[in-house]
Amino acid sequence: MVGDDADTDFICLTAVSVFILPYNKFEEVLTKRQDLQQAKRHVLSEVNTNMPAPALDFIYHNNVRSSPEAFREMLRKNSLRVKFKNAIMQKWSEVKQQNLPGNISEMVDKLLKKKRDQAKDSDNAQMLKQKEDMEQRIEKRKQRAEQKKERLA
Repeated sequence: MVGDDADTDFICLTAVSVFILPYNKFEEVLTKRQDLQQAKRHVLSEVNTNMPAPALDFIYHNNVRSSPEAFREMLRKNSLRVKFKNAIMQKWSEVKQQNLPGNISEMVDKLLKKKRDQAKDSDNAQMLKQKEDMEQRIEKRKQRAEQKKERLA
C-alpha cells in the first residue's frame, strides 16, 4: 500500500506503533533465521503465481481483546472476508473487461463489413437464381426442340 496513488488518507483512532527495518538489515537477519527464509520463499512463490492481483486493500480493526482465541477467530474471519471480497471484485473486473464497448471506428468497420457480406450474399443469391432460370430456359428449349423433331419425324 506504500506509495500507491489509489490509497486514501485515514486516521487511526488507536495508538499505533511503527517499526522500520531496512532491507540490508532484513537480509542480515534472514541469513540467521530459517523460519524467515521459509516465509520469504513462501511469499515469493505466492507472488510468482499467475493468480490475478487482489482487487482491494482492506483495513480491519481487530479490537477483540476478550481472549487470544477470540482475536485469532477475528483474524481468521477478516482473512476470509478479504478473500471473498477480492474474488468478487476480480470476477466483476473480468465481466466489465469483457463487456467493454469497442471504440467507434472498430464498431463502424464491423457494421460496414457486415453490410458488405450481406450485399455479397444477396448478389450471390441473385446470380444463382439467374443461373437457375437460364438452365430452366435452356432445358425448355431442348424439350421443345425434341417435341418439334418428333412431330416432323
